Amino acid sequence: MLSLNARRVHDGKVTRDFWQSFFVVKVYRLLYTLSVNPKTAQRRAEILGEMNEIELMEAGKICEMRRERTSGPARIYLNHQHWKDGANHSCYVKAGPAEALKAAIKNRQRFEQLAGEFVEITVADTRKAAAGSKKNSARKSVRRNTAKPKRS
Repeated sequence: MLSLNARRVHDGKVTRDFWQSFFVVKVYRLLYTLSVNPKTAQRRAEILGEMNEIELMEAGKICEMRRERTSGPARIYLNHQHWKDGANHSCYVKAGPAEALKAAIKNRQRFEQLAGEFVEITVADTRKAAAGSKKNSARKSVRRNTAKPKRS
């Protein structure tokens, strides 16, 4: 079992090993504390496996920017746009690293899609478990006679 104490810090940043082990521990606890359907538990395990296989991620998108020149064809620049500290940032990217960056952006999108699917499955199981444990509220109440008896 992975331990949270196995965290590594490089240049002030926590590495992927820490987040991966943190994520696995939290999900492990969730899976075994809820009473879940075996099919959905298997699907959640598959989702976690797919998420674990994703090695590199990057936020944002790559946009092509064209600049017309007076002589010759237009020049194409690649621009990486992403949010950082609540603001939109952009930087130019060379053609070589752009392909790796595009793959990392697709990995992030896939990871977010898998996380959303995981949440949907977990919420559905939680609602099923909650619906099965509700008390029967259709029980009829007994009416008590609170009227004073008649004197004759």
